[in-house]
Amino acid sequence: MNKSKIFKSAAFRKGTYSIILTIIIVAVLVGINIFVRQLPASATEFDMSEDKLFTLGDTTKEVASSLTQDVVLTVTANEDDVDARIVSLLKQYEALSSHITVKYVDPELYPSVLTDLETSAGYIVAQCEALNKINYISLNDILYYDSSYNYYFDGEGSITSAINSVVTDTIKYIYALSGHGESAVGTAVTAALNKSNLMYQDSFTLLTSDIPEDCDILICNGPTSDITEDEASTIADYIDNGGNFIVLFNYEAKSTPNLDALCNKYGIGVNHAIIGDQKNYAGRSYYAFIPEYNSSSDITGGYSTSDGNQLVLLQTTIGFETLENSDVTVDEFLTTSSNGFEYVEGSSDVTLGTYAVAARSALSSDNGGSVTAYGTYYMIDDAIVGHYSVINTEIFVNSIIVDFDDISNISIDPIAISANYNYIASSGLIAVFLIGIIPVLLIVIGIFRWNYRRKL
Repeated sequence: MNKSKIFKSAAFRKGTYSIILTIIIVAVLVGINIFVRQLPASATEFDMSEDKLFTLGDTTKEVASSLTQDVVLTVTANEDDVDARIVSLLKQYEALSSHITVKYVDPELYPSVLTDLETSAGYIVAQCEALNKINYISLNDILYYDSSYNYYFDGEGSITSAINSVVTDTIKYIYALSGHGESAVGTAVTAALNKSNLMYQDSFTLLTSDIPEDCDILICNGPTSDITEDEASTIADYIDNGGNFIVLFNYEAKSTPNLDALCNKYGIGVNHAIIGDQKNYAGRSYYAFIPEYNSSSDITGGYSTSDGNQLVLLQTTIGFETLENSDVTVDEFLTTSSNGFEYVEGSSDVTLGTYAVAARSALSSDNGGSVTAYGTYYMIDDAIVGHYSVINTEIFVNSIIVDFDDISNISIDPIAISANYNYIASSGLIAVFLIGIIPVLLIVIGIFRWNYRRKL
């Protein structure tokens, strides 16, 4: 066969076009892959986990957008040794703000980093050099088991809190009252308070000491007995001088006249009847229910019970009513539905209506001061907040920071990861798909087409 005719044949020309086209397509795909690899993690990695394990929330975005100083997150570990979930989350932070930088330093190769940062291996160190502030997060505290062996991921809550702590100088101190059978404040709530720069201190008793001078918030959590008249007077003086008092009642304390009188003084009437709800009850009991939000409240405005991710769960709660008092403004921020009712022991009468189960009284004086009353200490008990997907902790923190203009709610709950999550890092898949599968497939198709046309 004449070779010159082969090169001039239509089949040869078509085969050549196919090969050239394949080469162009491969070059384009390689170029796309190189471009994709330059994109930030937020554009190349997709979160397929059920609870959005790697998606940064609005609170984090607000903190990042408000940054005016550079924050460096130094991981004192080899990047290959860090859990992939933490690595992925840190990429999201770096992509979120130009003020956030993430770097990994292997202490085995550079042991001086531990001395320089005054830390140990296996930590994330948040540092703002401009403000000379530093905070530490143990990698072991991000992924952990609780006492019931539930597995949690506290990446966003820990990292966002650390970033916020190194760019702000504001800290508020919380003390807990003791001596009346109070319950300990739950560990989940304590962690949430600390994340918002609300430092929970040791409990104390007014029988042997005064209210600490640096006490910004005083909590009485689930007392089983009453406070004394002298204690009530001391707390009232504290409130009148700008202090903030929070009481979470215990339904088992049937009579607390001095504590009731203290709340009454500031416009919150205490009703020791147990409150139930025939509409929003949870499970099999009317006395465990989802309260309604006051949409005009500074604490609960913007929340809705129609959103399954914005629910509070209460159980065995007492109720409150607003009393006439021109010196205060009372906000009933949690209530029952219109099908709420009160149970009075020994009575069979049931009157349906709306009952307040949490209220806040703010003084109108220049000194400020406030009283916040919850009908049940289960509002912040680990038995509730640690085992149900509820926002009790978030609402509780809101009821504290509403008294302060210089504190933000950085309370981001840990995510339970007992279930298996599917995580897709799209950059790797794109690399395999674009560089491997598609080019090989096109080349094979091109060869077959060329061979077929050559025989025409």
